[in-house]
Amino acid sequence: MRNAEKCILLLLIIILSSCTSKVEKKLNSDANLLKIDWKHVSNVIDYSPMVEDSVLMFHLETNDSCLIGEITKLICLNNLIYIADNISKSIFVFDMSGKLRTKIHSVGSGPGEYTNISYFTVHGTDVILFDHYMGKFLFYDASGKFIRDKGIGNIWAEELFCMNDKLYLPNSSNTKEGFYKLFTIDLNSSDKIEKFFPFDEPKNNQGFGEVSYAQLGNEALLCFFPYDELYMIKDEEISLLYKIDFGDRRLPKQFIEGDGTIALRTAICDNYVTGIDRILQSNKYVFLQFGDSENNYIAIYNKETGEIHTTKHLQNVKLGNLQIQSNDAGVIIQDERIIQCYNADYWNFPGTLEQLESNDTHFYTEELRQKFLKLAKTDGSESNPIILIQKMKK
Repeated sequence: MRNAEKCILLLLIIILSSCTSKVEKKLNSDANLLKIDWKHVSNVIDYSPMVEDSVLMFHLETNDSCLIGEITKLICLNNLIYIADNISKSIFVFDMSGKLRTKIHSVGSGPGEYTNISYFTVHGTDVILFDHYMGKFLFYDASGKFIRDKGIGNIWAEELFCMNDKLYLPNSSNTKEGFYKLFTIDLNSSDKIEKFFPFDEPKNNQGFGEVSYAQLGNEALLCFFPYDELYMIKDEEISLLYKIDFGDRRLPKQFIEGDGTIALRTAICDNYVTGIDRILQSNKYVFLQFGDSENNYIAIYNKETGEIHTTKHLQNVKLGNLQIQSNDAGVIIQDERIIQCYNADYWNFPGTLEQLESNDTHFYTEELRQKFLKLAKTDGSESNPIILIQKMKK
């Protein structure tokens, strides 16, 4: 979500909650406090020391049956790339050469059909799709064939992910079941629905409707915008693991609980941070993405050393200074790999060709440089995206 849109959302929430949006959270005395040092924010951090030298790069197949318009979620599993496209309301499945293997597209209101892809995840080789409007899950096999569906009653969720044989549905919206909850569905027990309570019941709060998670094997970090806590889900339990301290750059509590117009104006004019936008993690690092009204930031927390470095731009100097695009659904960390999805016309900006040809621009190999040069010389506006995959160092 863009910073301006987030500020507008914040204003609406404040108005809806009648200016009393106080939330009491269950805190853990063992939680790690991660403090953002605003005096040492760099303009650029080179992430090449974090990754191995090998790069897998391929173009996703482009034809009339698989044109991708807007990526809302990317998953890399089973040596396949799963992409949810909001424009075509489809889930495309590509192999590691970029060839289309499966397409799920069944828009409608009949059996095996959906009206919207709110969220999706992968369980084994099956794809599980969640349709908010119809209030149900739809299950498809590896070939895209419909298996079954399941209604979920009054449950609402803002994300969906799978660990072991359980679906996890974090919720921050007000429903009959409450909000700021984490629902689970046991796929091996007649789809039994349970719920955890990472937050105490808020008082007169309408919910914020935005959640981010970062899965790492059989555990996951979870955060609810606009709060500054990261919860750990592990062994079917949830606990507070990290609390982020933005210092005096955080929108003060009295503005959030006060007049909505003043809060919005203050957040924009004084460049306050309004919460964590997105989280990513590997075995060694946690990446926090957030922003104020002027800039987006990425804070990198080293789990081993406890160090935190914050930057406005994260790029790889051995990959033509290619930047990781913050707040983008097309960038994930999964199975110790950074998977990035770039529009094919990303390299068509003025000056890019000259920059790629410069002796001051470095690449792992000359072959990679030539691939980038070809992209810069080709109009990629009608092409599907480019996938880059880099393994993280142990």
